[in-house]
Amino acid sequence: MLRKALETSIHVGYISKFGNDDMFKDKNGYYYKLKKKINVVVGKGLANGAIVDTLNVNTKLIGDIAAHNYHIKMNKDDFQRANDVLRVFMADFHSKLT
Repeated sequence: MLRKALETSIHVGYISKFGNDDMFKDKNGYYYKLKKKINVVVGKGLANGAIVDTLNVNTKLIGDIAAHNYHIKMNKDDFQRANDVLRVFMADFHSKLT
């Protein structure tokens, strides 16, 4: 869910500012994966690279690894850390859109 919230936030924010999301598509019109979309946002100066590095680690840990491996036990603190980084990214990104 964290990854979906992040991706949706990027799309909605970018479209509201620029009117389209063409920057998130390849030459064939296919959407980039989330990591490349984030790199586009950083390249446009709409996100802080240091926040993005932490965000990538947290979303990867929870979204890809822990969610698909029942041996990994997640607790409330793990999700809270990821939520804090996600909140900071979104606040930074959306403040640069206004």
